Amino acid sequence: MVADASGPKLAGTKAEATRFHDDKSTYTGAHAHNEKISGADPNAALGRHEKIAAAGEAALHAHDEEEDSWTEVERVFNAFAGASADLDGKEFHDMCLHINGLQRGGFQKGDIDVVFTSCCAKGARRIQFEQFQNCVRKIALKKDEAVHVTQACIGRSKGPTLHGATKAEYNRFHDDKNSYTGAQAVKAGI
Repeated sequence: MVADASGPKLAGTKAEATRFHDDKSTYTGAHAHNEKISGADPNAALGRHEKIAAAGEAALHAHDEEEDSWTEVERVFNAFAGASADLDGKEFHDMCLHINGLQRGGFQKGDIDVVFTSCCAKGARRIQFEQFQNCVRKIALKKDEAVHVTQACIGRSKGPTLHGATKAEYNRFHDDKNSYTGAQAVKAGI
């Protein structure tokens, strides 16, 4: 009976598949150049960033046929940009907070800076209307809605609300005409 036994039966836990370990084509650095690891390609990582950027750009422009005219969106952009004809991060942030309905769906307050930064040219801190169009597309993608819906939401805005109704405090030297002297007294007719 002992002779017929095949020995102890060992059973262990099998690890789940992990892309970073099992897919040798994603190896970088020393692991990619290790000759003992079969399937590792040291040149596989080259161009990876460009491939990811191209895929993101393709997704951004995949629904260009769903866009309406940009005229109203450009009007709102110019209202917020003013004479400078571009927006910095704070102005873009304020604009996104000001437009009703823009922060619904998957686009939240924390996404504003991410969208702005991703649309800025490398090293730039301001965006012009062309980059703003990409911001609108990214907002629509984040909200999982058609671009023309986001365009309509922005186009309904009347622009920034200016609050200029601040009343100055009483100042005796200005408001009390009896304290005027010299040329001011002559001008005031005192």
